Amino acid sequence: MRWLGQHAWWVFVLGAAGGLQFALTSLLDPVPWLAASVAGQESETLAATSPAAYRLVTVYVQWVGLVVLVNNALVLAIIVFAFRRKQRWSWWAMWSLPVFILAQAALHLTSVAPGQTPDGAVYTGTFVGLLCASALLVSAPRFFERRTPQ
Repeated sequence: MRWLGQHAWWVFVLGAAGGLQFALTSLLDPVPWLAASVAGQESETLAATSPAAYRLVTVYVQWVGLVVLVNNALVLAIIVFAFRRKQRWSWWAMWSLPVFILAQAALHLTSVAPGQTPDGAVYTGTFVGLLCASALLVSAPRFFERRTPQ
C-alpha cells in the first residue's frame, strides 16, 4: 500500500496526458461529438437544419477544449513541482481535478436531450474522476505523516 501511495501521482500524469489529448482534439478538430446527446440530432443533420445551432455546439466544444487544456497544464505543474515533493497544499489543490471531472460528467448527464442516451463523457468522466479521488485518498498518508520532533 505504501508503494501505491508513493506512485499514485502517475494516475494524475496519465489522466492529464489524456486530458491534453482530448483538449487538443477539441480545439483543432471541433466536430460536435456531443450534438446527438445535447441537440437530439447527429452533427451532420444539425449542420444542415440549423447552422447557427451547429456553430454554437462547435464553439462549446472548443471552449471545453480550452478549459481542459489550461486545467491539465496547471495540474501537471502542480504534480511535477509540488505533489511529488509531498507539499501538503498540492494534495489539497489536486482535489480540484476529480471535482472538475465529476462536475463535467454531471453536466453532460443533465444536458441530455429527451430520448437520447448520455454522451460517453458521462461514463469516462465518472470513472476517471473516481480514479483520481482514489489516488488522492491512497496518497494521503504521505502528506499527513506525523513528524516527530528532534
